[in-house]
Amino acid sequence: MNFINSMVLGAKVRMLKAKEALKNVMTEEKGVSNIVATVLIIIVAIALVALLWGLLEDWIVEVVWPELLDFGPA
Repeated sequence: MNFINSMVLGAKVRMLKAKEALKNVMTEEKGVSNIVATVLIIIVAIALVALLWGLLEDWIVEVVWPELLDFGPA
């Protein structure tokens, strides 16, 4: 019976430590602010690429693409 009691007590201690660690992670703002900043940077980068593609699409299709496909006299 002593062995089972020590196992149960050890499991309770580990669960309390895990609960405390999870509580610390959820209340700590450092990690959350890094994640939010990263997501915002990714969103801004995607928006800039979409904006530039919209502005440069005609130029690429009309000027650059035909020059890339022009192999000269055959």
